[in-house]
Amino acid sequence: MSRPPHILTSSAPVAGRRRPAIALAILGLAAAVSGCGLFSNEPRPSPVVTSSHAETAQEAPTPSPTPRHVGSITLVADVGESQPGTPSAVAWLGVQQVASEVGAVSSMTVPKSVNDLWAAIQTAATAGGDVVVTVGAPAAAATRTAALGNPAVQFFTLDQAVAADTPENLHAIAFDESEMGYLAGVIAASLTRTARVGLVGDDDSSASTANYAAGFRNGALFANPMAIVDFENAGTPADPAKGRAAAAVLAAGGADVVAATSDLSGIGAMRETCARGASVVALGTDAWQLVPDVRSCLSTSVLKLYDVAIASAIRGYAAGATVPRLTLSDVAAGGIGLTDFRVAEPAALTSRLDQVVREMRAGPPRPTATPSPSPTATPSPSPSASPSASPSPVAGAS
Repeated sequence: MSRPPHILTSSAPVAGRRRPAIALAILGLAAAVSGCGLFSNEPRPSPVVTSSHAETAQEAPTPSPTPRHVGSITLVADVGESQPGTPSAVAWLGVQQVASEVGAVSSMTVPKSVNDLWAAIQTAATAGGDVVVTVGAPAAAATRTAALGNPAVQFFTLDQAVAADTPENLHAIAFDESEMGYLAGVIAASLTRTARVGLVGDDDSSASTANYAAGFRNGALFANPMAIVDFENAGTPADPAKGRAAAAVLAAGGADVVAATSDLSGIGAMRETCARGASVVALGTDAWQLVPDVRSCLSTSVLKLYDVAIASAIRGYAAGATVPRLTLSDVAAGGIGLTDFRVAEPAALTSRLDQVVREMRAGPPRPTATPSPSPTATPSPSPSASPSASPSPVAGAS
């Protein structure tokens, strides 16, 4: 049986497995994005002297946030995304959950084309609802247009880039793909028998691909400093044949564990990897659900927890909290997780993952050191070394 994407919780480990637990809470990392760490060792200010008796002034209590009414939540899915395991289908689980909690009516529209996508977002924005959720890069422009024209509606986006002049009623949730790549690299280098692992990316100029790749290299070298890490890009996220060709190059070069994203090119890469007898580490969503024909070679999936992220963000808004224009969802914030392993999990891998997740959960300040690209030039990097030298907080679209 396939487990749901949010199996890793802070309450208990998965039954019968010793998976690192990841808390189900989203933190708005506005301070980290603006350059201020969320943790500080600066001294506290001295008490204020208010009279000749040197009495300490008492701080005024902080008023509780005023809850906001949320009567309806509409999810506009990415084009054609209704199949279980897709980002939109996973996000829909979170929308339904939070709608039940706050007493809102929830609905989902699944557009059949990009033109339908624009129309669906405009309809959702003008139908008198309170919250509109959109998923994926194709919806970015339409969501921004709708947010500008409907300031009373709150828009939450998943996997969309954030412009500098984003309107205040548009709240983006991006996922730290460098951390996801790091976890995938640790897993791949721990499972390989050839000491050669690979990653199939999308576009050479994609910040998302760059973040996955930087994290994957660092994670692989942490697990095995002698590992050889190869990369091939499909050149697009939307061409399964090009994904297959990229995976074929990696497999022909000796990579016996290949990581790939869960877009169309990545799915092609997974299938080619499996056809060549190599193992797959999926990135993004649960490939066990999304690509059942690769189950025989799937080791695990590193997940963007779309349901957890969107439920937490809307829950915070309904409670009256300030919702930032950008939330970077990472391991520390509870937005990244792992499925069960579909293969035997070596004890050394369990120990490494426990260590890596523990350090990632410590959260900001975020280290930035990156090991040398040469696997023999430096000793094994600490997992506290950043998965990416410069992760992009807005490069969420895959």
